[in-house]
Parts: sequence; C-alpha cells; structure tokens
Amino acid sequence: MAVRLRWRCSDPGCASRHWAHVSICTVCALPRGWIRLSLHVENAYELYPDAECDFTDVMIPAPPAQRCGEGWDEWAYTNVFVPFTGVGHTDGDSWYDVAITACTDPTLVGQTFDWGY
Repeated sequence: MAVRLRWRCSDPGCASRHWAHVSICTVCALPRGWIRLSLHVENAYELYPDAECDFTDVMIPAPPAQRCGEGWDEWAYTNVFVPFTGVGHTDGDSWYDVAITACTDPTLVGQTFDWGY
C-alpha cells in the first residue's frame, strides 16, 4: 500500500497555488535549521499486513552535525520515527525501515533507519 499525503500550502505570503506537506510550501523559503526531505517507510507487523508509505517534501529540523551517537539517535527518533512510521496498530510486534530518498542536504540521501529489530 502506498500513501501520499499532501495539504494545501497555508503560508499567506505564498502566491503560488500548489500542494505542500504539513502546510509548508515547498517553494517558500526554508527556515534556518530545517531540511526538506522525502522518505520511503516500510511498516512490518506480526499480526497485520505490511504497509509501505512514501512522504514527499516534508520539512523537519536539520540533524545534528555529528551523524552518530545519542544526539543522532534522538533526532532520528523524534523527527523520523515518531511522525512517519506506524499506521496505528498497538498489538503484536512491529518493525520499521525508513530510507531518505531525496533531501535538501544531499549527504542524507540514501540514509536508512530501522526500529524494532
């Protein structure tokens, strides 16, 4: 199952008529300390069918400069795992794989994360 979530841009200063994620226009200026990325998420469940989701042009806080350790793990959990994984199942085991497929920070393209293993 592929899911593509989009909302109308709510920035009153945006003159374009397009769709954007999380009410943030993809052509408006990117705030300092934020990145825009696209994700492919695979949600696997013990008791339910697997679910794959794609998120395009979402804006999240930029990761820490050091790409390992507690700060990196906390950033990934807070900004990738919590808002983008899962479909609401609360029983049984679950596993999540996330890949960054595009990003305003090219060093993050191809980065993968996994939880629940």
